[in-house]
Amino acid sequence: MFFLNKYNIPKNIRFDSFKFALEEAFRRNLKIIVETGVARGKQKFLFFSKANWKDGMSTLVFSEYACYVDGHLYACDINPTSIKMQKNLLINLKIK
Repeated sequence: MFFLNKYNIPKNIRFDSFKFALEEAFRRNLKIIVETGVARGKQKFLFFSKANWKDGMSTLVFSEYACYVDGHLYACDINPTSIKMQKNLLINLKIK
């Protein structure tokens, strides 16, 4: 699962957990992920945005896994703004 390598950066403190979980899911041929609480995406600072690695960017990682295994990601969040932001981010990245 080569796509995981781009998430292996020092700021992503949850990378090892994501890697373990997704490798285990792949080994078991699991193709459905249910995420409660989407990644918050980018934080805005005055005139620019930067990735919010404190929450691990889980929605991005899970959506790429779902595409990789021809599976599905079902995500929900109590905050409609977070859902909208993730939808836009995934569309812009061309991740279904």
